[in-house]
Amino acid sequence: MRKTLEGILDVIRELHALQDELQPEMKACLKVFYALGRRKALTARGAKRGGGAIRAIYLAARSKHAFKSYGSRKVRLNLHIKEGPITNGVIWKIARDFAHAREWKEADAARRGLNARSRRYAFLLRDLRFALANKFLRNTTDSDRGAALRLMTGSGGLGLEDTPAVVGAVVYDRLLSELERKILGVVDRWKASMGQLPFEPLIRWRATGPLRLTWAYVDRFHDALGQHQVRSHDIPGGVTDRWLRRHHPEGGAPRRKAILAYAVELRSLGAEYSRLLVYVGRQKAKVHCALRMRMEDVPGDRAAI
Repeated sequence: MRKTLEGILDVIRELHALQDELQPEMKACLKVFYALGRRKALTARGAKRGGGAIRAIYLAARSKHAFKSYGSRKVRLNLHIKEGPITNGVIWKIARDFAHAREWKEADAARRGLNARSRRYAFLLRDLRFALANKFLRNTTDSDRGAALRLMTGSGGLGLEDTPAVVGAVVYDRLLSELERKILGVVDRWKASMGQLPFEPLIRWRATGPLRLTWAYVDRFHDALGQHQVRSHDIPGGVTDRWLRRHHPEGGAPRRKAILAYAVELRSLGAEYSRLLVYVGRQKAKVHCALRMRMEDVPGDRAAI
């Protein structure tokens, strides 16, 4: 798996792992509410995702008049309370347990904190899925779908709802590979036809996987193993007509035109390549930046349910 693709999938897995880490804390919070709400009208319930994991904890009041019958047994229904945090009025009117007001408020503070964290992870995961799917799915091929299916079945930490995002990530990685092959092809053509010039386009590979294209002067020498090249210094801004007129006027306009044909083609391919990298890089940076935010910056828990 290429690093560019693996980097995106790692962000998705990271968000899933953070959601999974909340489950023990949410279950412990529910147990506190169950203990406080025994023989009281106020309690808490867990709103669950499709897979059964708790996504939020909401307050509930046991109804005095609404029942559900199970044979000869009747069970009072729980009504969802949407007012927000527990206040003295809620404790007095619903729980009727003002002696434990401090415990109720502490449990509610923990509940709202867990809801805010869960909501943050869910929103980040949703936004990342949409960003990948909306940008890249229109370029999907059958080969991309097959590669995404193999990733979904062969690697853990991904859910069925991640499928559009994984397909988008596969398309993104393929587009990068195609542009890399085109850029390398242009560089090879340059070396075949313009190898006598003291400068040339150079490819450097980043540790994260993508390539970086620069123009530089090179020093060539031969040893027992053949020809070697060492970059002496870069050309800021790359090769332009103005730069060629100033530094390499020999050959005239036809020579400059032949050189600039390579430069223009590489500039166009490099710009398209950079746009893809910047788009996905911003999505990953958005996730990591949001995860570093303070929890106080997250809005209240009303939207969590």
